[in-house]
Amino acid sequence: MAHTGTLLLKCLSVLLFSLATSTATAGLSGLRYQLSLEPGKFWEVSADADQFRKSLRGLAEFGVADAQMLLADQFASSGRFAHLRQSAHWYQEAYANGRTDAPGALARVVSRKPLLSAELLPYFRGIVPSLSPEQDFDSLLSLLEIQFSYPELADAARADRLLKLYKRACINTCFHDLFGARAAELNNRDEDARRLYRQAARSSGRGVNAYFDFLERYEDRDSRFNAFSDQLSDSAEALSPDVIQSVAGKLQSINSDFSPAVLAWLDLAVEKGAPNAAINRIEYMLGLPESFSFDQTEQRITAVATSFPTEAKLLRAQLLTTRAWKRLDPFTAYDLLKDLQSRGVTEAHVGLGDLYSMGGLDEVDQFQAIEEYKKAAKKGYASAFYKIASIYRFGRSMCNDALLSHAYSRMALMLGEDKAEEFVQTLSAELSPAQASQADHLYRDLIAAYPIKGFE
Repeated sequence: MAHTGTLLLKCLSVLLFSLATSTATAGLSGLRYQLSLEPGKFWEVSADADQFRKSLRGLAEFGVADAQMLLADQFASSGRFAHLRQSAHWYQEAYANGRTDAPGALARVVSRKPLLSAELLPYFRGIVPSLSPEQDFDSLLSLLEIQFSYPELADAARADRLLKLYKRACINTCFHDLFGARAAELNNRDEDARRLYRQAARSSGRGVNAYFDFLERYEDRDSRFNAFSDQLSDSAEALSPDVIQSVAGKLQSINSDFSPAVLAWLDLAVEKGAPNAAINRIEYMLGLPESFSFDQTEQRITAVATSFPTEAKLLRAQLLTTRAWKRLDPFTAYDLLKDLQSRGVTEAHVGLGDLYSMGGLDEVDQFQAIEEYKKAAKKGYASAFYKIASIYRFGRSMCNDALLSHAYSRMALMLGEDKAEEFVQTLSAELSPAQASQADHLYRDLIAAYPIKGFE
């Protein structure tokens, strides 16, 4: 009789779990549908968005692997370092609950984030032996992604075998050229790697980034990439929005002055509906006020305000504090930023730092500016470190410090701020060996002062 009761309890537990899982799956389907209608819903500041986030997190914490993957994907879409670390947590949870594609997704996220990549190296080293390429396609893909992001974990002899398996198994959205280029690189077939990376750059934004990284071995990287983008421009209309946006971004990083080519790629990205392309176009205008007008920029900010209300306010604050247009209204900008700050928008600290740095509210106060930037830096914002580096390099009304600028630039670059690369390269060339050693110590002090595990 006792045995029968135990059996009934077990059956009831299984039934309840099955019902709960079924309900969770149905709930997740609804959340996916909401995201399909409003792709930016997860990041909105509203009661409805708060409920959406609460529901998705609840399913993830319940242990639904698909919800964990979806939550990880949302966090991964943010450039904020703390969000990327949260995405890493949920990808790992999803893998623990049976999603063998999760390690591959995580490897893609960290591939261009040096600090996060280093932090997760032991995790990937530990799971590689448990992924069997013959077991299922997702395991094979995860191994290829890990191999791509962590070549130090790759087996050169195994690389070509994994590629052959992938070519036989992949049917939709395949990255033969990208993975083939990495396999060729691992086996020291550099000419094959260069050719395949160029082909991959025509297929995906990741391919563009990978080709750009491959070109770093050449002293004339920038001119090579400019020439490549010129060749692509003839067929630009046929390229995917992802490729177009990535080409535009790389061109921006290597062309600091106004460039008709950069503008053409940005405009095409907007036309094709690439994510955040409209915001990137406005940021380009704000960065080069001599080439655009106040009214042109304001029009574009107004146009994106409905879809991107928070970003529009941040951009408007920047618009109202751009000296070149002589339409300054720093106090309205201050009110916009303080409102955003009160609602927990960390980027507002960067805007306030800009106000203090330019002397928009009173006298130039670089130290107060640095304090504001540090508030964003503590949350892992790479741009905040770059802003501090800029003050120490060029800031008015204070003594410039090349060593501190170099240290903060390195921190910004390690967190993914590509614009900091020029600072690092230029300052490195100017520092003596003794100064370079001092700058390295300062950089290590920064890593200790801003531990990535402490980023909120």
